[in-house]
Amino acid sequence: MNIWAWIILIFGVIGCASKRSSDVAYAFDDYGAVGGFAEADVEASIKEAPAPTRSTRVESERQIALVRPTDEAKPPPATLEPVSPQPSRMVHYDGYARMRATRPAETLDQIASIALEVGGRVDRLNDTQATVRVPVDAFDDTWDAILDLGDVLDKSVRADDITDQFRATDLRVKTLRTMRTRLVRLLARARSEEEKLALLEQITRVTEELDRTESRLRVLRDLASMSRISVDVVPREFGPQRRELVLSGFGWIRGLSPFDRGVYSDTKRLELDTPEEMVSLTKSGPYIAESPKGTVLWSMRLPNDPQGDADYWRSAVHESLAEDFENVSRRTVGEWACLSLDEPGAEEPYRWQICLATSGRHIQLVQAYFPDAAEVERFGERIEQALIGGGDA
Repeated sequence: MNIWAWIILIFGVIGCASKRSSDVAYAFDDYGAVGGFAEADVEASIKEAPAPTRSTRVESERQIALVRPTDEAKPPPATLEPVSPQPSRMVHYDGYARMRATRPAETLDQIASIALEVGGRVDRLNDTQATVRVPVDAFDDTWDAILDLGDVLDKSVRADDITDQFRATDLRVKTLRTMRTRLVRLLARARSEEEKLALLEQITRVTEELDRTESRLRVLRDLASMSRISVDVVPREFGPQRRELVLSGFGWIRGLSPFDRGVYSDTKRLELDTPEEMVSLTKSGPYIAESPKGTVLWSMRLPNDPQGDADYWRSAVHESLAEDFENVSRRTVGEWACLSLDEPGAEEPYRWQICLATSGRHIQLVQAYFPDAAEVERFGERIEQALIGGGDA
């Protein structure tokens, strides 16, 4: 073999080795860049991993079989699923109204019909209350049509711009999908059991984060496409008037509603730890978070005037609201005095939870709305943990 043949052969071997090395380094470096595991972390986890036992090898082989590329099941392509075009700004509207009408049931049926006519849906409908969802483009016209159905006693509209949060979450989903694909490809080339186990652990963690992030993205997309309108309707004539709290400092209690999240008396944000599987809608201003199925958590601050502790204000709220609800119960969660109230006379009642704490000159008020018992089971304890970890109490 002449000298030129040797030179060509040597450069060919070096080029192949360099390409394989750069492929592996690129995959690890890119994963580390998105807040996952850097290459050094992977190497350390491989070195520190105990020698695999027979059961460990069997389990790793079983998991590898699930993710190893084959002719029938190749790893997902790096190209991502197309996302439908979104408007320049994505805003979630949440309207609440309290109205008086001669025939409340008929008025509520009309509200449901208006929502359905514009392509919306009915989330809840009973003799006194309706919650509907309507396309965001139809919100203004639908809102005006509903307010024309009776005498408006109270109304509020929240408009939360979730554009930046949606874009950031969408980007994170795309990044995680790409990272998982690359980790699967690295697993297919792994040689030792320790390396395979380390990669499987990373794939599991990436998959779990991807599932959570995709869930948040679905919630944000639904909130941006469908606005919510909640309406309480009371009759124009309904017998003896019940006693109202009219003393100075107590008026806010009668304004409370499980569906009204537009009343905030203090501009300072009362921050909470957002429970897992819920999405915080805003980074500034009043705190509010939602779950995929309609559980809502929100907070506010009020003047502590007249001065009272958490038990004092819970008793005031109980005296004013308890007669309108069923299964009213009290509970203490850390420094918070809580009151739970169930919707009366419903086969599938919602639950409204009101928790109060005092901090200096302010009352801290946190409310949660659970649309059904399943959501109470799913988020009840998580919201209590958020109370313990958040606020100034």
